[in-house]
Amino acid sequence: TSRTSVKIKGIAFDNHTIADFMEKLETSPLFMKVDLRTSKLKKIKGAGNLKEFELFCQKKQLPKPDVKKTKKKKK
Repeated sequence: TSRTSVKIKGIAFDNHTIADFMEKLETSPLFMKVDLRTSKLKKIKGAGNLKEFELFCQKKQLPKPDVKKTKKKKK
């Protein structure tokens, strides 16, 4: 990953859960261009068949804070 991208690895119950997570990332104020790179079946003892996934997304550029508004007034 670079300074502008993020790699996220995780385990989910199913593809629907991964899609919901991706949608939440896309609609967040922090990320854009969410791309699922891999999704594969993972057997976990006691939990059954789950989905292991990896996705990449770009960080949105946040607006710089207004320095004038953040300075405290001196008394």
